[in-house]
Amino acid sequence: MAQVSQTADASYGDAPGGRIHTRAIFFASFMTLVAAGMGFSINGGILGDLGSQFGFTKSDLGAITGGGLAGFGFTIIFFSFFADKFGYKPLLIGAFFLHLLSVVTRIAATPIFAHSGKDAAYYCLYIGAFIFSLGNGLCEAAINPLTATLFPRNKTHYLNILHAGWPLGLVIGGLINTFFAGPNAPIAHVRWEILLALYALPALYYGMVVITNRFPVSEAKAAGLTVGQMVSHVFAPMLCSFS
Repeated sequence: MAQVSQTADASYGDAPGGRIHTRAIFFASFMTLVAAGMGFSINGGILGDLGSQFGFTKSDLGAITGGGLAGFGFTIIFFSFFADKFGYKPLLIGAFFLHLLSVVTRIAATPIFAHSGKDAAYYCLYIGAFIFSLGNGLCEAAINPLTATLFPRNKTHYLNILHAGWPLGLVIGGLINTFFAGPNAPIAHVRWEILLALYALPALYYGMVVITNRFPVSEAKAAGLTVGQMVSHVFAPMLCSFS
């Protein structure tokens, strides 16, 4: 495994503008999924507190939870086609700011509720959850082809490691919920705003790494493929099956 990593590093070592730090970028990609998993898990754990504080029904809480999924599918599909055009780094910077914005937007529900009432707080929480789903979609659109580019000789192995970040984030978020969420928390009942903000910690980490590092050019862009050519390659097998 070390030999593969050294080979991948060496392939970018003399690139214009300085060395590309393969391992740092890969771990930052891993942390995007940790942040996504933590955010999703903690959001489920604080629903009881949201219902108590704002008087939401179970239907309201279900809709807010759904907002955390609504934008993911569209975002990952759309930006996967254009990741090579936009570049991996801009997509991950966008995901970073969306993750932070989602935290700020949802935490703002408490003062907005005091000023404008239940409906305003609901939309604040729903929009914040939707922004979170957009950030997750941008991450997925970037980190999969990025990992394949960083480790061209061992893609499957590193993609498997990469996607362990999601269940790890779920486990961390679940432990946080178990010990600190709800009035019956065994250690301490921590306010939901603080618990929700915890997924900003891995987001801050990967954001700083992404902003301060150079990124490789995608394999498709290096090969000179256009978006249209890549789309045709995706659908060509299906078209052949009908011919």
